[in-house]
Amino acid sequence: MWKILFVSLALVFSCCPVLYAGPALDIPLDFSQPDGTSFKARKHGDEFQNWTELESGHSVVRNMTTREWEYALQNPDGTLRGSGKKVVPNREAPREIPPGLKPPRNYTAEKEHSKSLQNIYLQRMPGSSSTTSSQSKTVASYAPGDWSPVPVSGNRNVLLILVNFSDRTLLTTAAAWHDSVFSTTAGVKSVANYYKDNSFNTLSVSPLAHNQAGSPAGVVTVSVPYVHPYNGTSENTWVAAAINAAGTFVNFAALDSNSNGYIDRSEAIVYLIPAGYEESGSSKTPSVWAHTATYSSGGLLAAGKRFPAFGMNGELNNSDIRHPIGVVAHEMGHQFCGLPDLYDTSNPVRNSGLGYFSLMAGGSWGRDSGEESGATPTNLDAWSREYLGWTTPVTPASAVPLVLAHSLSSPNSAYKIINPPVSASEYYLVENRQPVGWDRGLRGKTGFSSSWAGGLLVMHIDITAGTVGSNDINRYTANGGRQGVVPVQASTASCDMLADGATCSGRPTTLYYSGNNADWSPLTTPNSNYYGEIVSNFSVLGISSPAASMTANISFAAPVVIQLPAAIDNDAWAVTTGGNGNWSGQSANTHDGVDAAQSAALLDNQSSWMRTTVNGPGTLNFWWKVSSERNYDYLKFYLDGVEQAGVIGISGEVGWNQVTGINIPDGSHEIKWVYSKDASTGLGSDAGWVDQVVFSGRYPLTFSFAGNGGGSVNSIIPVSPTINCISGSACNPVDFSVGTDVVLTALTDQNSTFTGWSPPSVCSGTGNCAVTMDSAKSVSGTFTLAPLVTVLERPGVGFNTIAEAYGDLSTADGSTIQIRINTSPFEAVTFNRNIAIALKGGFDAYFSPVNSGYSNMGTVTISAGSLTAERIVIY
Repeated sequence: MWKILFVSLALVFSCCPVLYAGPALDIPLDFSQPDGTSFKARKHGDEFQNWTELESGHSVVRNMTTREWEYALQNPDGTLRGSGKKVVPNREAPREIPPGLKPPRNYTAEKEHSKSLQNIYLQRMPGSSSTTSSQSKTVASYAPGDWSPVPVSGNRNVLLILVNFSDRTLLTTAAAWHDSVFSTTAGVKSVANYYKDNSFNTLSVSPLAHNQAGSPAGVVTVSVPYVHPYNGTSENTWVAAAINAAGTFVNFAALDSNSNGYIDRSEAIVYLIPAGYEESGSSKTPSVWAHTATYSSGGLLAAGKRFPAFGMNGELNNSDIRHPIGVVAHEMGHQFCGLPDLYDTSNPVRNSGLGYFSLMAGGSWGRDSGEESGATPTNLDAWSREYLGWTTPVTPASAVPLVLAHSLSSPNSAYKIINPPVSASEYYLVENRQPVGWDRGLRGKTGFSSSWAGGLLVMHIDITAGTVGSNDINRYTANGGRQGVVPVQASTASCDMLADGATCSGRPTTLYYSGNNADWSPLTTPNSNYYGEIVSNFSVLGISSPAASMTANISFAAPVVIQLPAAIDNDAWAVTTGGNGNWSGQSANTHDGVDAAQSAALLDNQSSWMRTTVNGPGTLNFWWKVSSERNYDYLKFYLDGVEQAGVIGISGEVGWNQVTGINIPDGSHEIKWVYSKDASTGLGSDAGWVDQVVFSGRYPLTFSFAGNGGGSVNSIIPVSPTINCISGSACNPVDFSVGTDVVLTALTDQNSTFTGWSPPSVCSGTGNCAVTMDSAKSVSGTFTLAPLVTVLERPGVGFNTIAEAYGDLSTADGSTIQIRINTSPFEAVTFNRNIAIALKGGFDAYFSPVNSGYSNMGTVTISAGSLTAERIVIY
């Protein structure tokens, strides 16, 4: 008997249920031979078509008699069988065994699966029935392109059935499964919390009630008198037996609220956890592949009712622990919402589809650093959330700044970029994917790390792909070589998710951000055009660095020439150019990855210059590059027409390098770059480039003291230069570079309090003062002499003497007089009122007690009342 990693569903399911599949884990696994040796291989595919493949590309299958893994051969019907050639670690495959063999895809089951998805979609339509009877409807009236958002909301009642077999029993507990699916405790990684977060609280998951003693709500444990399905029991047989056993504890008849004989999705969702392993992510057996089985008509008969759908995944992962929630959340995406798979479901599989960036693709295996795969499934992508009515993207119609908080920050966090006069069915979605919440699950994936900072995910959407509500929107071969929901990859240098035969599922550089790729327009690579290179005329430019809130600018105008001020990163400057040709802005050769200025095409004995003026004092830095005839054609820099010492012109093949620290004196000065050619010969690109010109002017910051108290003010940022001012001494202005953030801190002497900064337009309050040097600034700080004495019961009232405070007390007992440290002169006091008071010393200027602090006073005379003293020294 052969166990091959393709399941022929027509044989397994006599009633022909439909399967919603889960994708395979994308990392190599260790496979063991009976002799103790092991080798590495990868799982590929999903429940409709799956196989195990060595790094050499050879498929392997397991001989169920010998339990050995053997190289696969292909039967005439396309299925795989063993060759009798055992896989031996570190040994090449036999020459007669071809690589690249894959089992056929079960299109019959997929077709039924698509019908079921379409029925779910129809049941979501306004005014439709939510019952199984609606499955008799047709989607014939829905043409391609009708993937219209239809809201999904409300509550989903779920029953988990944990299943023991005669040859395999459970190793995990009902309580653990309950928490992983139903917990709504903040911070717990559960299916309920996943859908709560991704739906913005519009979809909830509740445990179904039962009466099995000792089991938490929503989970029952049963045993069936059959061997594990890996060893031959058909799915219909053991699932029906499991539901029948669960019927002892669950009143299925009462769940059938419309008495139609079916347990519809609106009434309960049944999900099974068979003992053993999850095949899509484990090399161990016995196992099942995670899937949701549905019936386009009828249903599985069990416990006196018909079940039109049920889902399952194996109990354990490859580390022999309870399987994380990723595959459950993925399957529930089918059951709860009717979402399609967003990996490529073609035969053969062409690419990774949406990869790590969606639960409905490889994101179901998301994990944070140090976690098991699937412990932190990544967010649902913006299209899935839009399709379910959970996200309503902002659709800008004009050139506006874009501000994108992280993707689950609000239902309006994504942007939809569409140009209806060109296409109403093809558009782009943009969202900010950040290492927060569920997207922390990206940090543990291949190519990512704990330091991953995020970026903008741009998705190309084509709702004419596939058929509404079906599972083929991302099937490459079904859509004329294009897919409906795919990433626009900012860079494919380390991973091309959409390349033919791609095995990678995304990298940090797939996302847009400053430092990687910050512009996306009809002229960039990749471009923003529609399929067929139809020009879209929209651009997203100046994308910021990764952050919790990212920014960019959108334009709906045709691409424009890059102006010189922008090319050298100083939009406000007036830049002129001339000579025998003009410098121009371009984006093909840059230092910052955005744009740069390039000299003109010249003939021999010609030159091209670019110049502007700056107002000193300040410091100038810039990046430049040249490709020319070495020692003959030069790119040079001039200040007021003079070539500067220490800034030597460059010639030959010189890559980007930075010139720093050019001192610009006070006043207005001309800065100029000149590319010039000699009398003959041109080599290389025969051009010079300039980028990222930074002029750091300087402004003075002046500090002054106010009030009758004393202390000091110091700058703690930057390290240099610094402000160090002491009350009573001169405090001179200090120059700082334009844009510098200066942070001042105030320190009082022992007799004073600090009561605030001014003017409020610069800074206020009593904490540190942060000043941005975008102009000359003046700041003052008020230091107030503290009173010598206070009364605890009269906050905010100060006194100059103990006697004054004593005389002000009411006749009530229990008042406390507080004295600052080192009060002087040492006051003699007579206490002559018939009241009980406390006298406490050792306080600072804010009347907070100081450890080991004491206060001094003179002679104390008590003629009436009583006195208790604490931390007082009497002279």
